Amino acid sequence: MMRILGLVGLLAVGFPLSLQADDAWMVEGVVVPTRSLTIRSRAPGTITETMVDVGSVVKKGENLLRFDDQKAKLELQMVELGMKKKEIEYRQFEAHRERAKAQSDRHKAEYDRHRALFSSKTISENEFNKSEAQYSASTAEAQHISLQAELAKLELEIVREQAKVVAANLDALSVRAPFDGIVVSVYGKPGDFAANANQPLVDLIAGPNLIEAAVPDRVASKLKIGQAVEISVDGDTFEKGTVTIISPVADTQTRSVKIRITPDAELKGARPGQVVGVREKKKS
Repeated sequence: MMRILGLVGLLAVGFPLSLQADDAWMVEGVVVPTRSLTIRSRAPGTITETMVDVGSVVKKGENLLRFDDQKAKLELQMVELGMKKKEIEYRQFEAHRERAKAQSDRHKAEYDRHRALFSSKTISENEFNKSEAQYSASTAEAQHISLQAELAKLELEIVREQAKVVAANLDALSVRAPFDGIVVSVYGKPGDFAANANQPLVDLIAGPNLIEAAVPDRVASKLKIGQAVEISVDGDTFEKGTVTIISPVADTQTRSVKIRITPDAELKGARPGQVVGVREKKKS
């Protein structure tokens, strides 16, 4: 329903060319792309390079233009250096934790042995207490170093996330095509400053082409979704098409209803914005 209602706001170009007594009809329609998009800036900045021009055929992900990225590159380098530092610190704490755990395990084994000996009165209480104190101290040290290692790991994860954000900000300075298409407008050139976010940069369209037209309301009342029609680009040759959308609202001034037609095959030579003929499919 949203797509149907969207036709109401389209340019009314399809006034009837003819309407015969037998209700056969022919109207003008306009060729429109399946997809069209104005790519806009995400933030203020200076354009340093444009890679496309009007008419350029681009692939999804291809660079269209680039903003000044020197500051963002430097920021990313600094964050990456900080991340390397945190990685080294974390590895050091991990190695220290392993050594501390190994020492704690040795002291525990020694403590367990001395406890058994003390129970059998083989060693003195002083020796046993000394072993117990060593085990307690090494356990506490291992726990402390383990917490330091966990903190170092957390700090490393924080810096990694910061690096992702900075890298994304840097990537955003390269404007890429969101889909395969054709460039129809380029608004900026190297040296231009986009003062605001959301400033138009590039207009992109993609096919296959569709046809939008307006038919008299009394004709529209007889049309059905899926109905076959004929389209002419050159005025002589007619290709087959299918009605895919019929607006539920009529224009009170022109007494017409907007429709959308999908050609059954690619219309050779048809360009977006071109006026074509649309008529009722002749009965065989």
